[in-house]
Amino acid sequence: MRVHKWSEIKKRSKLSPERIAQIERESDEELLRADLKTLREMAGKTQTEVAKEVDVSQAEISRAEGREENHLAFLKRYVKALGGDVEVYARFENRLIRLY
Repeated sequence: MRVHKWSEIKKRSKLSPERIAQIERESDEELLRADLKTLREMAGKTQTEVAKEVDVSQAEISRAEGREENHLAFLKRYVKALGGDVEVYARFENRLIRLY
């Protein structure tokens, strides 16, 4: 299976720049949602356990994991509009996982 870089695909795409930007935003948001749940599961915690530690309800943890828009996604788009980039990492003992 041949691998194609996203930058190459964008260059050859017939999609508008606006549509490409929308796809990138949706992809970033999907990755973060998956990462929140994945990080929790990787830590071996339930939503209820995390909720207790954060002092919120389990329902709020569920909403955070499923939320379409979050502050980090907005911050990333905002900083990108200013010409910058945002990188966010989660550190677990001997592992560093890039969230953004």
